[in-house]
Amino acid sequence: QEASQSVAEELKLERKAALEREESQRREKKEAIHNALEAFRHQRENEKAALEGTPVNNACNLSREDRCRIAQRSAHLAESRRSQIQMKREQQLRFVPHSRVQQTAYVHVESRLHNHTEAYVERARDLSSQQHAEHAAGRESGGVLRGHVAGNFA
Repeated sequence: QEASQSVAEELKLERKAALEREESQRREKKEAIHNALEAFRHQRENEKAALEGTPVNNACNLSREDRCRIAQRSAHLAESRRSQIQMKREQQLRFVPHSRVQQTAYVHVESRLHNHTEAYVERARDLSSQQHAEHAAGRESGGVLRGHVAGNFA
């Protein structure tokens, strides 16, 4: 019985020690959070004070010579920008694309590529006009027009 009582007392002491450790850890954590919060508030107050101490507009501190110099520089930059824009417009107006057709060479040779391309263009125009006609007919009949979609969706 004494052994069981001593074991029970030891368990009781261990639990009490564990509770004390947990309580001290909680206290330390709470203090750390409190200290961090205080540091943040202090930093925020310092930043506010620094912002309130600085002038909002530094232009009031400029001398007359500085203002004249800044105005002259701004006018010079605006003028150079205007001249650049004008030069660019003039270049665009003077642009003449290079002629790709050579007038003198091979005039006697018939171009098969041209004829072939024209045939494809004509075929594409016919197909698109047929599709437009089918689409218009579908609208006029009041039916729902459904196109052909490649693939098996069954």
